[in-house]
Amino acid sequence: MTRSNRLLLLRNSCPVAGVSTRCRRVRVLVLAAVAAAIGVACLALPVEARPPYRQSLKKVYGNRLAAAVHQCATCHLTREEADAPEEFDPEYPPHNMFGERLRILGEQALGGGNSGRPLDIAARLKQIADEDTDGDGVANEVEILAGLHPGRGSQVPAGDVLAAALAAQTAWRAETTGYAWEPFQTVQRPPVPSSVEVTDQAWIRTPIDRFVARAHQQKRLSAAPPAPPHVLLRRVYLDLIGLPPTGEQVRAFLADPSPDAYEREVDRLLASPQYGQRWGRHWMDIWRYSDWAGWTDGKQIRDSQPHIWRWRDWIVESLNADRPYDEMLCSMLAADELTPTDPDELRATGFLVRNFKLLSREKWIDDTIEHTAKAFLGLTLNCARCHDHMYDPLTQEEYYRFRAIFEPHQVRADRVPGEADPTVDGIARVFDAEPQAVTYLYVRGDDRHPDKNRPQSALPPSMLGGEWTLKPVSLPLNAYYPGIQSHVRTSLLKAAESHVAAARGQWEEAELAKSKASALAQATSATDADRLASAKTERDFRLAASRLAAAEAQRASTMARLEADHAKYDEAEHPQALDLARAAVRAERNAAVAQAALELQIAENVLADWQAKVAAGDPDAPRRIQGATEKRDAAAKTLTEALAAQAKTDGDYSPLVEKYPKESSGRRAALAHWLTSRDQPLSARVAVNHIWNRHFGRGLVETVFDFGQNGKPPSHPALLDWLAAEFMEPTWGAASGPPQDHPCAPWSMKHIHRLIVTSGVYRMASQVDTAHRELDPENLAYTRMTPKRMEAELVRDSVLYVAGNLDLSAGGADIDHAQGFAVPRRSLYFRQAAEKQMTFLKIFDVAAVTECYQRKSSIMPQQALAMANSELTITQARRLARAWEHRPCSSPEEFVAAAFEHVLARPVTQAECDMCVQFLHDRTTVVRQPTAGQELKLEVLELKVPVADPESRARESLLHVLLNHHDFVTIH
Repeated sequence: MTRSNRLLLLRNSCPVAGVSTRCRRVRVLVLAAVAAAIGVACLALPVEARPPYRQSLKKVYGNRLAAAVHQCATCHLTREEADAPEEFDPEYPPHNMFGERLRILGEQALGGGNSGRPLDIAARLKQIADEDTDGDGVANEVEILAGLHPGRGSQVPAGDVLAAALAAQTAWRAETTGYAWEPFQTVQRPPVPSSVEVTDQAWIRTPIDRFVARAHQQKRLSAAPPAPPHVLLRRVYLDLIGLPPTGEQVRAFLADPSPDAYEREVDRLLASPQYGQRWGRHWMDIWRYSDWAGWTDGKQIRDSQPHIWRWRDWIVESLNADRPYDEMLCSMLAADELTPTDPDELRATGFLVRNFKLLSREKWIDDTIEHTAKAFLGLTLNCARCHDHMYDPLTQEEYYRFRAIFEPHQVRADRVPGEADPTVDGIARVFDAEPQAVTYLYVRGDDRHPDKNRPQSALPPSMLGGEWTLKPVSLPLNAYYPGIQSHVRTSLLKAAESHVAAARGQWEEAELAKSKASALAQATSATDADRLASAKTERDFRLAASRLAAAEAQRASTMARLEADHAKYDEAEHPQALDLARAAVRAERNAAVAQAALELQIAENVLADWQAKVAAGDPDAPRRIQGATEKRDAAAKTLTEALAAQAKTDGDYSPLVEKYPKESSGRRAALAHWLTSRDQPLSARVAVNHIWNRHFGRGLVETVFDFGQNGKPPSHPALLDWLAAEFMEPTWGAASGPPQDHPCAPWSMKHIHRLIVTSGVYRMASQVDTAHRELDPENLAYTRMTPKRMEAELVRDSVLYVAGNLDLSAGGADIDHAQGFAVPRRSLYFRQAAEKQMTFLKIFDVAAVTECYQRKSSIMPQQALAMANSELTITQARRLARAWEHRPCSSPEEFVAAAFEHVLARPVTQAECDMCVQFLHDRTTVVRQPTAGQELKLEVLELKVPVADPESRARESLLHVLLNHHDFVTIH
């Protein structure tokens, strides 16, 4: 074997050494404290392993791997150990016995028909796990788990260290033999456990339960009993539609003896339009929805775009229609290439529009790469911008290949019917402005130093496999020239007519004012002021006449270009196409002359006004006259140029609106198809993990945006893979499956919701078992349902809803975030942008605009104060109390029971009832006969005038107390 081939093989086979043509010099580090803790003598020159190769050991041993074996010395000799230290090359250090064994395995695989590729390093590590490479009597894997180097016979674990390593090996193998978690391999449907031991077989309702029950069995745990029916009902209501059940709905559910009453309730909730609003907010978190913040300093749009709320509406509508997830993903990435003439689908590209930054294209593209990878692939691809990924098999080159997919795209605003100006209303969408845009790798990630010798092709990460088919997209006329659309033509002509009508009205007013001023100036009693006013109105009249002429000329130009466009595009070989095009050229040039004449008239008027002020003694006038004169001269020059152009007969007319490239690169469409192909390993896994996370408060993979080596492994890997396979190819509920008669379309999110919320796991109670808490304090095994606090939006919406004051209408432009207490729409529809979020929602941990892959719940005094003292809770409690004024309640006990049922969706306990009845009595007494201190307290806390009747006021107070109850903001 030649030296070059041997070096290539060495680079491919070494799991930890820094030996690639682009590698940095290996660095000397102090031996890790972990090694010292287990009694390993410090080695000379312990060097840190090259990050791209450390993933091999990490992949196999995960967090059990000690820092001491994360070094090059695990597989290589140090300078001191080398036969010829003076010839030691730190770029290519010689192997020790362990490293040589790995190299030989790779060489054997390379020559053994392995498609010319060396055997995966992780596979080689597993293959020699039980070998004793250094002959010290201890297996390689045991030494690795002990934090020792398996290539040095001098390092022999003994005593407690050996016993701990053997125990670690036993535990590790017990974990890994159950189900191998391979997130970068194509999803394979694991078999559903056929026989599991549970206390009550009725607990098992869906395949989900069998996977969880097997984990219980392995860990000697058991499931909690089912939640009480009213608790389960409130849980599923809040989970699926984000609103609590009413008292009537609770009573109806409890009175329904049907065995499928709960399943029918689930179906009704999934069919509700409020489902899309609830889960739309979840996916908006993950996809980083942000309204336009409204910043226009210097006419610059800094983040997102106006009218991006249409993307929010598209998300809600798509979820309610149960649009397949793969279709939604494709539209968000490439609707402009896949459905370029469908304005409803073009809204979906708001996913990319949201990243827009006018002042920094680099930051814009970086955000697009980072969050596309995190949201759909669960990968921190952004870590590879400056160097190869520290943990995952992703190279810096692959980062820039992924960037090349997005390099050509830009943002534009399309017109909507009835509005000619897209800044007033429009569709924010993307398109490829430069289909042939080239991407270069930035040296060390510095955009000031692109390596122009290495242009990057548009490609996804190779480790994920799949077929990549890239084909440019020829766009239809409506897509690249929106001016040809009938609604655009109509709105442009309507706008031109409107401008003429407005200009004519101004001209008529100016003519009337001129006549009156002229009459005054010609009167025998006229003063100098009258004559100056007459001159001013004369100038204003000339300006109004110029404005009317310009508007009429612009209307004529618009009409002429519309006719020319019609002949050019709508009718093949129109006999008058050439004549109409020439007429359009003339009309456009006439309009340019009229506009230039208007600008000149404006400049002359300004100059005349300042000249008049000189005579009036204005001290600032002389200085102003010079600037006004320069502007008048520039306007005169523009008019001269327009007149010269008017005299020409050549040239073409301008399009009515901007024209865009006729071809799109097809790169984003290729990415969309690649992401949603059946053999793509991550898309389905990541999606179902997000859904699970929002139902249970924790994903099966806790690091929901990182499925790589630096993320946490799944608590139930087989379950996650089964859900991913079921998501793409549903079988449960199909004709050949269990009796549930539901259509099972591929990639149906409602199907996954139904599976989850009808499972025995989801229906468990949330009470804590003391023994389980000690064995599984974080409830990773799902032996009970973990209570969680409502998200911010649910808190506000539920307060309004129980008071009967929540406006459930859907869609529309974002509402000013400052109107959160005044406008009773769902929180989803209020502005959510940088520095523009509703204060009440921020107190309850509303989604961060930058990213919010997982909501975090805090506990702080401000939350209790907001519920107790805010205008929202006080006024809504009063609204509810007054709506109940004529409700028949024969006793305080009956009112208390109704209040608990309505506000908390549960029955009142006897102790609670007694306490509340006493509260009503005491409160009524205080209102009737207050002491001085109590009067002051009422004045401080009552933000608006309460009802006068003492008993009614007491009821208001009790309802307000219940809105502050722990059970109101908690999902049990």
